[in-house]
Amino acid sequence: MTEREKFMARLAEAREAGLVDQKFFFHPARAFKPEEIFAAMNQVEDAVKRGIRHTEWIGNGRAVAKAA
Repeated sequence: MTEREKFMARLAEAREAGLVDQKFFFHPARAFKPEEIFAAMNQVEDAVKRGIRHTEWIGNGRAVAKAA
């Protein structure tokens, strides 16, 4: 299963569960291929499912994440 297919399957499940809107903002320093973007979104979803949450922001915009 491709990263895009994984993402689209998760999105379909979320819509069935009531998801109305989802936004992603990218400001990459280099061009990304669509599969790389889907992979990154899947990594975020996997982290959330494992209980990883952003707890604070550092001055340069990087987030500090830890398990909830």
